[in-house]
Amino acid sequence: MKKISLLLATLGIINLTSCDYIQKALTYNCLLPISGDSLVLATYFNDNEHLSFAPSQLAYEALVNRSEETYDVVVFDLTKGLELIQNGMSNYKLARVTGYGNAYLISKEKDAISKLNPYDTILTYSSAYKYYQEDPYGIGMMNAVFNYSAGRSALSTELFDEIYSDPKDVYHSALSNSDIDAVILPEPYASKLIQDVSLGYKHYLPLSGANGAFAKASVENGLSKEGYAHYLEYGLFVSPSFENESKEEKKLHENFFHQIDNSLQNLERNDGSNIINYLDNATNLYAINLTELTGANNDEWAKILPTNYNYGNITNPCGACSFEIDIADFYSSTNGSKDDKARFHNLANITEECYSHYYNGIR
Repeated sequence: MKKISLLLATLGIINLTSCDYIQKALTYNCLLPISGDSLVLATYFNDNEHLSFAPSQLAYEALVNRSEETYDVVVFDLTKGLELIQNGMSNYKLARVTGYGNAYLISKEKDAISKLNPYDTILTYSSAYKYYQEDPYGIGMMNAVFNYSAGRSALSTELFDEIYSDPKDVYHSALSNSDIDAVILPEPYASKLIQDVSLGYKHYLPLSGANGAFAKASVENGLSKEGYAHYLEYGLFVSPSFENESKEEKKLHENFFHQIDNSLQNLERNDGSNIINYLDNATNLYAINLTELTGANNDEWAKILPTNYNYGNITNPCGACSFEIDIADFYSSTNGSKDDKARFHNLANITEECYSHYYNGIR
């Protein structure tokens, strides 16, 4: 398979799909975020017995609960999940990188990150932040990229007036407070907020590469020769039961990951066309409240996912990652020294214990 990094170089496509798989029913419990990052399991949305949607704080608690693993699959902040494993706080393993960059700066007046200043009122989020408030590395990779692209220390909180644990809280705060100048939000909340013209939000800047600023800064500061086009955001973690499985369970797990790869590929490369069909079925056939689970209804998703809709003509708006990723390279480049301006996290070299045997990337 072709090695893929997060560089600006043209990405080679890896064939992850075939036509001879029929989706099997879930027999294990999955926990998903209430945002576009949950669409990776959209083909299973009719299964309300095994799928749960919850704030990131619950995902954090699930990952660190070593005595009772309620969930077999948890989608969570990739960097924080890996840190929990490296620090011996979690028995889970990384099985997939599912997202690189579902986050956008939505502002009223400023059309570039560099134009923001500490006097602007800015709200943001960081997964399970209430558990990381005393940890400077806990502001999240997305906020670190934002800071770095704005010419500040990656781990600074200078520009942020409030950091929530979940984007849904940022969205509702922006709806109710007219004094907010800018927010950082993922899809679908980003598009939903900017469509309400009465709120005055009119600038929509993708933070996957911080509108080009991250790529430029990563070259200038020696992180990458070609520049990082993306950052790593979400991962799918599995419990030890996936590692110690029976022969029959292994077949179910292999089928599950095949469906995951199909969904990621469709979201990243095909405008989410198949995913939209599954969302239609979830609403029309199974009467599922998609807004409650994912933040948007099926009609809204049908407008957000196609690339020709989004402000700035964004491709892959939910930041789905269907390529083989060299995550060790990215993390080693962005680790830096203790006082380095370019230090994005507190993650040491990623060890073999972090990976599930289902992991499909580069080790």
